[in-house]
Amino acid sequence: ICDLAKEAQDILKCEEERQVAIVFDEFDKLSFDRRDDLRSSNAQRDLLKLLDGGTYFHPSNGDGSSEVRLDTNRCFFLFLGAFADIEDVVRRRLSKTMPSTIGFASAMSGPTLDSLTEKELRKLASHEDFHEYGLMRELLGRMSSIIHVPALSVTDMASVVKGCTNCFEQRFSSLAPEGAKAVIEEDAAVEIARRAIESGLGARQIETTLAPLVLRRLAGAP
Repeated sequence: ICDLAKEAQDILKCEEERQVAIVFDEFDKLSFDRRDDLRSSNAQRDLLKLLDGGTYFHPSNGDGSSEVRLDTNRCFFLFLGAFADIEDVVRRRLSKTMPSTIGFASAMSGPTLDSLTEKELRKLASHEDFHEYGLMRELLGRMSSIIHVPALSVTDMASVVKGCTNCFEQRFSSLAPEGAKAVIEEDAAVEIARRAIESGLGARQIETTLAPLVLRRLAGAP
């Protein structure tokens, strides 16, 4: 965390009017089983000071490293994660107050718990649900909002293969010898995207599928 704050501090020093986005990817990996996961708990606790606002200060360790003074009011903190099965946590919470389709409740108007899809349940995730998932209340209290980003469709994923800025087709073309480039057909891009979604690995699966094929072709390019 100190190294991250130092990097942000250096960026802000260069441009006084600039703001910095600090992104913690795969943040769901820090969730913990509150019974015995002390390591994840400590990792979350270490973030509290950084999120308190004002100036984050970390003294020099005496090993030649300089102290850090980061104005966190000029920083945006984003915590990203898949949070697999968070919809099950939401369902358990809603089951205490929301009618199901069983018995007399089935005759009631409006949506029932059983009618909610996985996507709809994820949209309803609250701070309390993420606490139940394994994040500290003190940490969640410093997060102003929760935003659900839906999973990519096959069309969206295909654009990651071919079409968007810095797509896989462009990235592999940059590795090609002069005069050669990687070309992925539209139908192939869709099929690769479909397999990536089915695997549950997303873009990671795209690279796993494409890399050996494309690099083998590029190696034999004139």
